[in-house]
Amino acid sequence: MLIDIQHLNYTYPSSGGVSVHALNDITVSFEAGSFTAIAGYSGSGKSTFVRHLNGLLRADSGDIRFQGESIYGKKYPISRLRQKVGLVFQYPEHQLFCRTVLEDAAFGPLNMGHDRETAEQMARRALERVGIGEELFSSSPYELSGGQMRRVAIAGVLAMGPEVLVLDEPSAGLDPYAKRQLFSLLKEMQGEGVTIILVSHSMEEIAEYADRVLVFYGGRICMDGSPEEVFSNKEELDRIGLEMPQIMECMWRIREAGIPVEGLSCSEAAAEELILKAMKGGSDA
Repeated sequence: MLIDIQHLNYTYPSSGGVSVHALNDITVSFEAGSFTAIAGYSGSGKSTFVRHLNGLLRADSGDIRFQGESIYGKKYPISRLRQKVGLVFQYPEHQLFCRTVLEDAAFGPLNMGHDRETAEQMARRALERVGIGEELFSSSPYELSGGQMRRVAIAGVLAMGPEVLVLDEPSAGLDPYAKRQLFSLLKEMQGEGVTIILVSHSMEEIAEYADRVLVFYGGRICMDGSPEEVFSNKEELDRIGLEMPQIMECMWRIREAGIPVEGLSCSEAAAEELILKAMKGGSDA
């Protein structure tokens, strides 16, 4: 198991006498090369949770083991963990701070000990991979659009060659083409063995790209399964106030209208086949 988390608890410091218990007894694991999406309404603990994965936050109790070794061990090198577990924040401006785009993307490799020439080569490859052309390399990150800033932030993490890529709402501010480009890159990276952990409010993105869904509610994981398994549990989703993908919602409404659709699917093509079969009365004729 690549990441194994046992009984994780975290409470935000008291503000005005009221402490917020953000994570409650979280136990979960992630396999290498998996693509897991984390869903839940705002304040459910999603972002707090992923900030524990590379040591940005330290749990009050519980343990996180990366490749079998506790990251809370006295001699564990957190800097090495952060090279292996890359985190892309929800707001890209929070992690862009260098004078130029190229310098920003090369910052991580330089900190890893690479010489400047090697670091810039790594940065160039990462920037090109996320669709940032050489014409922008000498620009200030703050001159870019929101979508471009997001891609530069992702490139800065990719340049370090992480084994795990954690992304908090990565498609925010991206146009449809850029979103498709981003998720194509994530699936490509998964195919290369990189573990993807995605926080998203978009049920469509989750249904289309993730292999597994974790649903957070009140600082706990209340649902864990494939997209089909999670989004088939309409009663539980309604209880916690979480929407389902449009295609699944459509299939539920067709069922409620009296058409006996057998099974549910997050795939548009598979859903269409199930609906057509049901409307024919179960006959392929």
